[in-house]
Amino acid sequence: MPPDASTPLPGDADFEALMVNNPAFEAVAAHLSRFNPIHVMKMQRMEIRHSTILGWLLDPQETHGFGDRFLRAFLGEALRDSTAAGGPSALDVTRADLRDATVRLEWRNIDLFVECPTQRWAFIIENKVGSRQHSDQLRRYFDRVAEHFRMLKQEVRCRGVLLSLNTEEPAHPAFCTLGYAAVGTLLRHLLAGSGDRASAEVRTFLNHYLEVVDEMNGVDAEAARMQGIARELYRENRRVLDFIIEHGQLSPLKEAAATLFGSGLPRGAGSEIGGVDFSLSLAAPRHLFCLPAPWEAALRTSARAQAGAAPWPGCENWFGGVPLTTWFELKKRDDADQGRIKFTAEVGPLSDQHQRRALIEAIQEAAEKRGLQRIGFRRDAAEPGRKYSRFFTRNIKPVTDVHDAAGVVEVMAALVRDFEAELDAVTGAVARAFA
Repeated sequence: MPPDASTPLPGDADFEALMVNNPAFEAVAAHLSRFNPIHVMKMQRMEIRHSTILGWLLDPQETHGFGDRFLRAFLGEALRDSTAAGGPSALDVTRADLRDATVRLEWRNIDLFVECPTQRWAFIIENKVGSRQHSDQLRRYFDRVAEHFRMLKQEVRCRGVLLSLNTEEPAHPAFCTLGYAAVGTLLRHLLAGSGDRASAEVRTFLNHYLEVVDEMNGVDAEAARMQGIARELYRENRRVLDFIIEHGQLSPLKEAAATLFGSGLPRGAGSEIGGVDFSLSLAAPRHLFCLPAPWEAALRTSARAQAGAAPWPGCENWFGGVPLTTWFELKKRDDADQGRIKFTAEVGPLSDQHQRRALIEAIQEAAEKRGLQRIGFRRDAAEPGRKYSRFFTRNIKPVTDVHDAAGVVEVMAALVRDFEAELDAVTGAVARAFA
């Protein structure tokens, strides 16, 4: 909660106690600063990336240096306690030499396909990280592999492994199930017993991957320990941390808004954007609501506004207390600093349905007369019961760097300049609608 008159503001001593030579604070900061390339590339929930890493580990010919150790361990764990007939058992796999095995990714839409020529075995591995089996896919994959070997006139025993986070029961009898928790255990055993087989680079990468697997399974012991430290830090430094949370957050859009309307972002503050004056209604992390000054003047000097108090029933708690607004919306791409800004105009919740329809129709008529095709309402915008009706289209521009406040402001200004004719048309429509 924000501080009030009864809550003293934190002083330098409070900040020093939290941030200067505080081992707990430094431990949490170090944990948050850990580098993990899989996190950096946002791969932790992408099935194809997990399949690629597992395919590399399963392939005895690959550069990890483990030979067929992980392949035998993986298949042996999957086949453990499996009673399905027609394929190798866990004991068969553990005793076998699988160094001639080949591993293919996305072969005939199968996530991972392992073929062991000497043993005349084949394994279908269906990988499910964020989804479940569907559309009888396990049967189709098994039949596809069986037909492949029939065409080659080869007798091969085939089994399937359904690898998933939730260890769901496979829908085909030739498949057994394996969970990602078991993958984490196998990786730990592999690393512990690898000796000098694996290079330092391989071990580092696998430790990064093991960290991701643990997070997926909710068994990240280090993260749990850090959470405990963080809770204790908060209990001991609650006043200063509450102050930081309340006053330290500034989204890219709010930072851009602060350069326009002032650091305090006071409601009603004015600023020029793209040659048009705006007054601030609300600055939120992703949305900046502001009213063009010409619209505000037309509304406040209209005959309806001059006729008496509360001329806009239903809009008392809406932005600016009037039936029109505009806003800017900033969206950031998940995998980059790039994003886009959208400039939107909207007729709000005016409860006088006759006047609401008159306003929408006046805006539509003004747009038609001027040939302004970027003003467009939904067909039911003026129907009774509708409260919010947006009407700007083709109103998005890209942003190269969402963290560059000056660049964000310039894109906002460019959007306003693009909509100069539309903004002017609405000003005239307001005067006619409420004459």
